[in-house]
Amino acid sequence: MARSLVIVESPAKASTLGKFLGKDFQVAACYGHVRDLDRKGIAVDRSKGYEPNYRIVPGKERTVDELTKLARKAERIYLAADPDREGEAICWHLHELLKKEAPKAIFHRAEFHEITKSAVTRAIENPGKVSKDRVGAQQARRIIDRLVGYEVSELLWNNVWRGLSAGRVQTVALRIIVERETEREAFRPVPYFSVPVTLAKDGTAFPARVIAWRGDKLQFDGTDPRLATAEAAGSTWSGGVWNGSTWSGASASPCAATSRRPSCWSRRWSWARARPSWCGTGTRRRRAATSRAWWGTQARWCTDR
Repeated sequence: MARSLVIVESPAKASTLGKFLGKDFQVAACYGHVRDLDRKGIAVDRSKGYEPNYRIVPGKERTVDELTKLARKAERIYLAADPDREGEAICWHLHELLKKEAPKAIFHRAEFHEITKSAVTRAIENPGKVSKDRVGAQQARRIIDRLVGYEVSELLWNNVWRGLSAGRVQTVALRIIVERETEREAFRPVPYFSVPVTLAKDGTAFPARVIAWRGDKLQFDGTDPRLATAEAAGSTWSGGVWNGSTWSGASASPCAATSRRPSCWSRRWSWARARPSWCGTGTRRRRAATSRAWWGTQARWCTDR
């Protein structure tokens, strides 16, 4: 008589494992989940910390009875469902059902990732325990499914179309989309100006942008009165002199009329390192020319705005 019981999900897998393990092991299949939330109502008690109300899956009563009979005769029970979140939950439910009928049996969790004799034997010789973290993750997913499915689906039936169902992922994604769209519609563009300059070091000129002056950081969002309008920026920057310091090539440059877009100062310069990744391949000269053409288009768009 077999002293050990191995429970897997698939009957085909049970047949294969039976050949690997020999006569000392009885291999049986549970055919997937044996317990689930009660189909009547939400089956989740909010007053008790969202405690789930589990019932044997309709149609699985015979399978549970057969596993119970085998468990009573076994000294060791190996729960060998798939090594994932759902498989871990299946093992936990089997343990909860069978431990009452086989109190003297020792329960193990066997995991293998390939159906070979060496992998199966290694899993039986080195068993572990059911992971509470995986079980908790599966329970949370199932509870959220039930809460969203019952409560939001009813809202859809009453307001959109009867028979529609809501999922836990789609519902949250739709909420995020609605919130972002509401923010977009409420947004009001604010014109502002940047201050591009040409600086030089060791005889080499390079473009830059003024972002702060003497520790006072400029606000490029339309709230800084020095940059809020063309007149203000022009008066602050008249003659290329700002607060007594002379700069070369200083001017006020209009940006797109929104505080959410990047400043247009960088679009005025043909920087090879700033070119977009889709500018093409080939020689460096060709890529630089493509970059200059692209940035020039963006500068014209910014000025037109």
